[in-house]
Amino acid sequence: MRATMRLRDALVPYIYTTGLHAFRTGVSLLRPMYYSWPALDAAYSHPSQYMFGEQILVSPVVSAGDNTSGLATKTVWLPQLPKGAGWVNFIDGKPAKTSKTQWEATEIPAFVKPGTIIPM
Repeated sequence: MRATMRLRDALVPYIYTTGLHAFRTGVSLLRPMYYSWPALDAAYSHPSQYMFGEQILVSPVVSAGDNTSGLATKTVWLPQLPKGAGWVNFIDGKPAKTSKTQWEATEIPAFVKPGTIIPM
């Protein structure tokens, strides 16, 4: 929990900048996937997944974890990006694995577009 609060504190510049953009344009800070990919059916079938501003894709784990392993099952949809670019894990900066479906309680499924600069 402490690490999550530290991450939130580190994201204050991004939150402020994206909030100002939301104020000026009327487009929410948290956006459903179909705002960015309206023509794709998958954008409508992942309701617990959203874009946090223009750059961060978040798919919170909202199911209970397994009692033995502690892992929760969650499928994350990573939409195709232009020019075949792949998503990057926001937390560790490694290329995202689309096949990953098991998440620890301490993991946050958050991804960014490659080359994204997040002010922290």
